[in-house]
Amino acid sequence: ENAYAPALYDTALKLAVGKSDRFIKIGDPKKITLVDKATLDCDPRIATAPVVEAKFDLVPAQCVNKVAEDNQLKVTGKVAANVRFVATVDGQSISLKQELREKLSAAGTLTLADLQAAYPNYAVPYGKELQVQMYYFDAENAYAPALYDTALKLAVGKSDRFIKIGDPKKITLVDKATLDCKVTDPVAPEQPKVTDPVAPEQPKVKEPNKEQPGKSAIAVKPGKKATLPQTGSSAGLLAIFSILTLFAGITLMRTQRKES
Repeated sequence: ENAYAPALYDTALKLAVGKSDRFIKIGDPKKITLVDKATLDCDPRIATAPVVEAKFDLVPAQCVNKVAEDNQLKVTGKVAANVRFVATVDGQSISLKQELREKLSAAGTLTLADLQAAYPNYAVPYGKELQVQMYYFDAENAYAPALYDTALKLAVGKSDRFIKIGDPKKITLVDKATLDCKVTDPVAPEQPKVTDPVAPEQPKVKEPNKEQPGKSAIAVKPGKKATLPQTGSSAGLLAIFSILTLFAGITLMRTQRKES
């Protein structure tokens, strides 16, 4: 339309093809570096390790209720089909067979005797360290290769897509036949019976006779001599009575002499 002033035109612009004599610049330019998409790694696989519900532990042979129990691998939680257990002794590693994984999933426990039955040519190295590591086998190829344990080498089979889960567990293998589980529990010595001390019996104190008002302490029947009970108080009264009798006798004798 040729409606704008020529001063707005970008006279510095030079096109390789065509004319730009009436081009007006709008805003600032944008820039990128061109990349060949064929060189891009657009792997859609998961970059973080899988979450496994199962937890495991190793228990050496020991006496339980006076019975020898074998070395055990115990698992809690659901054991998924992709979970693998790799046992290592003396640098040799094996991934447990499917039959052992199924038994472990069903019973929750594997004994060393179970391993011997599954691997009859395997001599158990008692006294040596057993290490067990749990892995996730990426059967679906759903995880990024960077997660794979490339350092793992199995004596039998491949481990090119094994992803390590958690830390390994270790025990020293013990031959349960060497355990002495018949030792009886020590009997605690019988404690002496404690009885309460018996307080010594206090001597009974006889209370003195209490006189009733208007009555004599000693009742004398007619025709009988008065007798005093032999107590501390009555003995004193008897002595006083004897002195008074003697004094009365002396006074009577003196009176008779004067009269004569």
